[in-house]
Amino acid sequence: MKILFVDDEQKVLDGIKRTLRNKRHDWEMTFESDPNMALKNISQQDYDFIVTDLRMPGLTGSQLLKKVTEISPHSTRIVLSGDAELDRVVQTVGTAHQFIAKPCELNAIQFAIERTARIKNLLKNENLARLVGGVNELPSLPTVYNELVSALSSDKTSVEEIGDIISQDVGLSTKVLKTVNSAFFGLSEKVSNPTDATVYLGLDVIRGIVLANSTLTQLKPNTEAGWHEQFVEENLFISQMTKAVAKQLEGKSTVLVEEAFQAGLLHDIGRLLIATKLPEEFKQIEQLVEQQSLSLIEAEQKILQVDHALLGAYLLTLWGFNDSVIEAVLYHHQPEQSLIDKISPLSILILTLFAYEKALDQDSILDSDPENVLLNSHHWNHHIEDVLELINKRVEKRQQNG
Repeated sequence: MKILFVDDEQKVLDGIKRTLRNKRHDWEMTFESDPNMALKNISQQDYDFIVTDLRMPGLTGSQLLKKVTEISPHSTRIVLSGDAELDRVVQTVGTAHQFIAKPCELNAIQFAIERTARIKNLLKNENLARLVGGVNELPSLPTVYNELVSALSSDKTSVEEIGDIISQDVGLSTKVLKTVNSAFFGLSEKVSNPTDATVYLGLDVIRGIVLANSTLTQLKPNTEAGWHEQFVEENLFISQMTKAVAKQLEGKSTVLVEEAFQAGLLHDIGRLLIATKLPEEFKQIEQLVEQQSLSLIEAEQKILQVDHALLGAYLLTLWGFNDSVIEAVLYHHQPEQSLIDKISPLSILILTLFAYEKALDQDSILDSDPENVLLNSHHWNHHIEDVLELINKRVEKRQQNG
């Protein structure tokens, strides 16, 4: 694994080198104090990770990362900086995967690298890893985007109303959550709700994010008419149900409730990734499901040798999302591979999907038997009937409203 560290302060580089001395036999590390020389190295060599300062003379970290996205888009890009200026945060929203604040515990760098590499190794497909690494944003619904632009231009719109609009869309939600949870803001706890994130960031930052990613109005998956709209609507409905289920569990924390909402919203983000970046393969997968009666996971494995759950988990790992949300995305089709015998975003998501399919009288999307998995869990067997009733009522209301 090859890693490039860039910082104009030599003492910072020396400190990183000392801290990561124990990895010198496992990682091939390069330390560069001149960002222009770093850019030259990147054009000549293939780096898995690039860790850079933000404020540097000559070529800034933002400018460097922008060039990196063109030269080496698959490289995982981490900003290491003490710079907390909001305009600089906005400049790096589309180019940096993760942020680590200075001063910091230097083992935080090792943790970030190892955490990302661990999920990447599960892919076992370098081409797909490169594809996911090059994703800077996901498409937003034009209707939601246009509504957001209109609301931001009005003096009468509240921050909470802006947050509600953002919550309607997977792409916008992930972008805002990625920004607010970056080390630039130094929050003691991760923010999981797009509305709370919007309240914290403020309208000026939100405007900057929307402006910096205005190309999204032109970006849309090359799928059949209505697929993207239906995808977003379905995932939003599931996220509302996971949040309701989490709230129903007596004594559960606000953090769990919001992470359950996030797990519901993002659990199929890998499908959106495939539809956007691999449109031909997406069509082949859809055809296999329809014509050969394969499950979605089986069809994806046949075409891509990987499934959307792993692709989505890797993307969220790159973007620095919480481990509990990543776990839910990674194992939502195969819960038996994780510890479902505890109350977590994953188990809440599994229970919600199980109850939702029961309400719709559909076959399970899960590879394992979800009913046996849940009934064998002493945490969940006494919750199942209550959750089934809750989801049934929500599905009936949705069907009545058309």
